[in-house]
Amino acid sequence: MFYEAKVMLDSGQDLSEVKPGMSANVTIQTAERQGVLAVPSRAVLERNGQKYVRVPTGDSFEERVVSVGLRADGGVIEILDGLSEGETVIVSIRQS
Repeated sequence: MFYEAKVMLDSGQDLSEVKPGMSANVTIQTAERQGVLAVPSRAVLERNGQKYVRVPTGDSFEERVVSVGLRADGGVIEILDGLSEGETVIVSIRQS
């Protein structure tokens, strides 16, 4: 998605390279957390308003309800509850 925005530049910087009509790529950081458990967003599914992941169990898998937090760049999502560090999640299942 693209949004039009007005950005104010710090007048203490050298602005001689900035010209009218120039465009810019801007990253807006809305939140930050360190040391969180995160999985690929594709691994988190939803049914009846509940989010869950699939965890392998031998030849099958179990569906584990999870609580999610922040979504990050790079296609990952924070897991707050329902999964432990080191557990494997299934990202996709190939249909025969």
